[in-house]
Parts: sequence; C-alpha cells; structure tokens
Amino acid sequence: MKHQKSDNPLLDELVSQLKGPEDFRNLQDQLLKRGIEALLNAEMNHHLGYNRGDKPIDENMRNGYSQKTLKTTSGEQVISVPRDRKAEFDPVILPKHKTITKELEDCILLFMLKA
Repeated sequence: MKHQKSDNPLLDELVSQLKGPEDFRNLQDQLLKRGIEALLNAEMNHHLGYNRGDKPIDENMRNGYSQKTLKTTSGEQVISVPRDRKAEFDPVILPKHKTITKELEDCILLFMLKA
C-alpha cells in the first residue's frame, strides 16, 4: 500500500522515517513534549507582556526553567517549565501540582500534527 502525501512536507518527512510502532510512539512523545513546552513559553510571553529576547517591561522577567514530570498515557515525560523572577507565573495549560489529562494530550498531538 502506497503512502498518501499530505500538504505538509515536514509531516511527510517524519512519517517516511517511521519503521514501526516504537518509532511512532517515540515521535508521539517528542511531539507532546515540544508542544507542551511551546505552549508554556507562549503563556510566559503573555504573562510577562513581551517575547523572549525583547526588552522587559518591568522588574519581573524570565528566570530559567524548572523540571516537571508529567504522567501521560505512554508513561512519564520530563518537561521544562519556564519561571519568572517574582514566581508569579501560574500556567493555565498545565497548572502547578497537576498532571496532564488525556484530553490535553490528544489536543496537543493534534495541534502539532496540523502545524
């Protein structure tokens, strides 16, 4: 059976490199990790009112990352969560002291595949 090409050449390239179910699960885990981290960084941009690399608008600014272990359907996943100097950043996408939900996991994977 021949694979159908999509309108997304990057996705076509990723799919062409899959050799089996394990490759698919690894790609899924990587997409989930990057998707969550991208959403957290976007939330931090909104929280601080400026993008990474721009001039801060007040004393509160980025202050590195902390590690968080998520429990997903495929096991534990360690992600980097951005921090701010005043420790006021409370992400909406992944609240403090919470683990990921199946709905969020599915949403992020769908979003990353469409992007």
